[in-house]
Amino acid sequence: MTSTIGIDFRSALGQATGVGRYVRNLVWHMLEQGTGEQFVLFVDRVGEEGSLPLDRSNVSRRTLTLPALQNYFTWLQLRLPPSLWRRPVDLFHFPFYTMPLLSIGPAVVTIHDLTFELHPEWFSRRSRLSTRRFARLAARRATAILTVSEWSKKDLVEIYAVDPQRVHVIYPAVGEWNDEGSRDSGESVARRLGVPGPFVLHVGSIHTRRNLARLLRAVARLRQAGEDLAVILVGKVEYPYPDVARMIRDAGMSGAAVHAGYLPDADLKALYQEARVLAVPSLYEGFGLPGVEAMALGTPVVAANTSCFPEVLGDGALLVDPLDEEAIADAIRRAAQEGTEREALRARGRRRAARYSWERTAKETLAVYRTVLERAS
Repeated sequence: MTSTIGIDFRSALGQATGVGRYVRNLVWHMLEQGTGEQFVLFVDRVGEEGSLPLDRSNVSRRTLTLPALQNYFTWLQLRLPPSLWRRPVDLFHFPFYTMPLLSIGPAVVTIHDLTFELHPEWFSRRSRLSTRRFARLAARRATAILTVSEWSKKDLVEIYAVDPQRVHVIYPAVGEWNDEGSRDSGESVARRLGVPGPFVLHVGSIHTRRNLARLLRAVARLRQAGEDLAVILVGKVEYPYPDVARMIRDAGMSGAAVHAGYLPDADLKALYQEARVLAVPSLYEGFGLPGVEAMALGTPVVAANTSCFPEVLGDGALLVDPLDEEAIADAIRRAAQEGTEREALRARGRRRAARYSWERTAKETLAVYRTVLERAS
């Protein structure tokens, strides 16, 4: 008998980043497996057909909306459950930390990390309270929990006291790049952004945990020592909405650092390939996908030696104390400098990135679905 799998696909619509890219790649590659499951993608708005893989016989779309006060939580708690009661699925996958409080049958939830538990000071009071409450409930009630690293699993087991057997570590990977749009080289994209020479790249939302003030000051040290390096920051600003222009000015990087905001895939890929270094000295991550993306494209990576980075990036990156600006600067200098160390780092990075594939991610996720369905039958 064919099983029907529901997936909350909302984050994958439009300009998907982070979790949205995870969901989009996961669904596409599960469909590529050619299995017998039927997939129903649940969304909260009409349109956005380009984001949906609806050209296959085993996938359909269910659009659910509220007449008023629709947001992430009202849709999840008030709109989705009645739809599932009327037209149930055999299993539902919630890819973003939370799930309905009301019973909707067997469920899998992905909890990517517990940053909001370990560093609540990085989040707004409203976000902190709602995410912590609903994530805890989801971890308790979900039939199975997916997470993206052994580091995150350790946190889940220790902080939420969940049975380790219920937590499945399934690594994400580098997805297919959408090369539609700009065909500019990385040099041309950088010039368009106002950076005419060599640069250090950072990819990820602009957030306190990303440790960007120290990164900027580290590159300022290198510039004072005669290194010709600028900085390009790619990503949307998130709470507590740091003043990026002021951060750049305070680091002494005015005219040598730019905030590009969100960029389409073609431009982002070109910048990865042109960058002297990708620097991710983040104070906490669950997986750190930009590091793997950069390594896959042959770009040297400098990352923090904390949280998930030793596990995920290993010897494919130069790992440093994220609180030590001098160490960050030295690692960037070594990675950016032409020579045998840089080439060896690039080679190790490519090998490390090759460990991660969406085909494997999809296969392992489907295996969890089937185990849950077998136990529920």
